[in-house]
Amino acid sequence: MAHDYVHKSKIEKCVIMVCTPDLYYQEFIIQGLELRKWKHEFLKRLDMFHEIKREKSSDINTTQLLKEFEKDGNEA
Repeated sequence: MAHDYVHKSKIEKCVIMVCTPDLYYQEFIIQGLELRKWKHEFLKRLDMFHEIKREKSSDINTTQLLKEFEKDGNEA
């Protein structure tokens, strides 16, 4: 999807080629509706990642704010 965006391409097929140390070769081809499904799955995971990152960022800010509040309260 990033390649499509940056290079204005339209990749329609994904090929994953795997070869094990004992020379067993496998090829996995993803295209059409299946490729579209996996793109959507990736975007869902990306959303989850950003949500977790936002939550952690919020926790840090809340902790910092509480420390500052406690410090200000002790000075009064």
